[in-house]
Amino acid sequence: MNKHNQMQSVKNYELKVKRVQLPEPYGQIVRVPGDVVRLARMLIGDSAQEKFCVFHLDVKNKVIGFSEAAVGGIDSCPVDMRSVFRTAIVLGASGIVIAHCHPSGDAALSPDDVNLTQRVKEAAKLLGIILLDHVVVTDVGGVSMQELGHVF
Repeated sequence: MNKHNQMQSVKNYELKVKRVQLPEPYGQIVRVPGDVVRLARMLIGDSAQEKFCVFHLDVKNKVIGFSEAAVGGIDSCPVDMRSVFRTAIVLGASGIVIAHCHPSGDAALSPDDVNLTQRVKEAAKLLGIILLDHVVVTDVGGVSMQELGHVF
């Protein structure tokens, strides 16, 4: 066996974070669930396919970042936990709010929505990040799981 066959390659990734002044949602303070519903509707509410996004918050609940963690089809969106938390960890977020859209126009929660929220909540707890809410939005409205009585 020659030396070339014994060597393995290793990927080296470098991630740079740059702070710039941006329009909404950056810099907005999340005070009530309606704040997140409004921001999520503005960003993904009119999407023709399901999108799952994460708002990254500092200790004063100011939005310091936003990421689109998954894009699905018309009626489903598989979500990978690594994608949910990647940017939150890099930004040093103390809390997150997750949101996704229902292109059907019906913001009612599905059992899958509730199960996904529980998975995110468990992962957030392990990472020391607070999950504040999960909102579901459409082009005309939205619902907050916190307002519906789900415990976070």
